[in-house]
Amino acid sequence: MDTSTPIPAGSGNFSWFADESIDGTSVAFLGGNSTTEGIYTGDASSLRVVADQNTPIPGGAGTFGSFLEDFLGVSMGVVAFMVTGGVYAEINGVLSIIVDDNTPAPDGSGNFTGSVFAGMSGSDVAFAGWNSVVNGLYLNSGGEISALIDSNTLIPGTTETFRYPDGYVDPATGTYLVYDGLSWDQLRLYSNIGGTLHLVAAPGDLTPDGIGRFTHFEDN
Repeated sequence: MDTSTPIPAGSGNFSWFADESIDGTSVAFLGGNSTTEGIYTGDASSLRVVADQNTPIPGGAGTFGSFLEDFLGVSMGVVAFMVTGGVYAEINGVLSIIVDDNTPAPDGSGNFTGSVFAGMSGSDVAFAGWNSVVNGLYLNSGGEISALIDSNTLIPGTTETFRYPDGYVDPATGTYLVYDGLSWDQLRLYSNIGGTLHLVAAPGDLTPDGIGRFTHFEDN
């Protein structure tokens, strides 16, 4: 795709691209021009709209407005994306709500008032969510939402709970890169093994070869 590529179901060619995610030969990206924008997916031979500014919001009123950069994923044909007010995914060709401001938090504290896309594996989509009572990392699997780590979860090896957990999730492996509140500027790597959370590595830990120390971690 480049600026000579026509926008599917749009008007004119793409004039900008802002974000992309790749899974095998499939790519999903945010793009548009001065009159329209949207999330698109395809491969070397075809391109189609996942959602654009003419697409009705699932379970809501009106159509999508602006799409947010840096919160986009594609996995096993499923495309997840974020707009102000929620995270959505196209699963088997149907747009579904992952989380929005009408979604109840699983601890019964009320609806989420904010959310951010945090990772995915197929139709399992993770997000950071919060309201005035609780915040954490959650998983939407088949429409059922469960807490992975929230502000009621004990930090492994301590008597403290996660303060404002946020970060990145790989649902396929049960690994999480988390801002756990102990360090405001660095991520720590955790793993969920058999339902028990373990700290895998933190900045300052020795690397496996023993000749250096980790300085930071990043999502991939």
